Amino acid sequence: MSSSPSWSPDESHDLVFAEKMWFQGNVLMGVAYGMVVVLSAMCMHSLWLRRRAWSMTSSKSMFFLCYVSFIFLMGSISFAGNNQFVQMAFIDNRNYPGGPSGYIVDEFSVPINIASDVALVMANWCADLLLIWRCTVIFRDCRNVLRLSATVIPSLMFAASFAMGTMWLVQTSSPSTSFIKVQKGINYTAPYFGISLAINIVVTSLIVVRLLLIRHRLTSVLGGNHGSHYTSIAALIVESASLYTASSLLFLIPFALKSPVANLFIQIMGEIQIIAPLLIIYRVLEGKAWSEHTDARTTALTGGGGNSIHLRRLPSGRMVPCDLVDQNQKAMEVQVTVDVTKNAV
Repeated sequence: MSSSPSWSPDESHDLVFAEKMWFQGNVLMGVAYGMVVVLSAMCMHSLWLRRRAWSMTSSKSMFFLCYVSFIFLMGSISFAGNNQFVQMAFIDNRNYPGGPSGYIVDEFSVPINIASDVALVMANWCADLLLIWRCTVIFRDCRNVLRLSATVIPSLMFAASFAMGTMWLVQTSSPSTSFIKVQKGINYTAPYFGISLAINIVVTSLIVVRLLLIRHRLTSVLGGNHGSHYTSIAALIVESASLYTASSLLFLIPFALKSPVANLFIQIMGEIQIIAPLLIIYRVLEGKAWSEHTDARTTALTGGGGNSIHLRRLPSGRMVPCDLVDQNQKAMEVQVTVDVTKNAV
């Protein structure tokens, strides 16, 4: 049966387009939630194996277990609440004045949607805290000024994000108010998500620069094949949680332009912000992420440590053990610390 224009809703083109964005965003949110379920299961499985093998301390195992369980719960509440709210708009109240889009804007503060928004914000805070923690770990062995800067600046930004997020929840919980329409005062949507985006950009930049510097130091001493495990493009994306940074931009730019496309990405963003920390945690559990011991194992041109291998760089650039090199041959001595302990996360 072919479609007919007479069967289309008696609404403007812009209103129909806004409804399409709401509906398609809910569908894509389901896809993202499926990824959250799979990654959560993978993290739980890895946690179970490592706990049985005693390759992680009990306290760290419990922390990751609680963290994964909590953000999975927040993702589930956010998805279920949003799905129910969209159902209320498109099915239960289909004849609401202004259509489903009008219902969503006017009734954004219904209890089921408030629960979804609270879960979204709490998951966002957890994701930001994990990213700040990863930045602290990566800068752990830097000089005091760099280490403090990499911790204090993002932490202060997170405090601002916490304040703006709280104000945003209070605002969107008010009757006849949504993230799009505010009766009076400041709309906290842009400040809150903008600060969260700024945290991700700042921390992402710090992590990427740090990893690239480590890669340069390793390759200059040991060759181009060393260090790729930690500093490949995939590792940079996962470690720095660039997924959430991209999804935030995809929401904030249309929102600033007052485009209905923002209706699509605000729904996806709630699950994307959970996918990013789950990827980081899974890499940590599998021993593929940067840990507090990594820098000590890979630092070149440093002294100290009881277990080390002394190498000499030949004029050709090849590295060989010192006892194989003629003492009269010009070479630059470097020391590479070799970790002889068990690889711990």
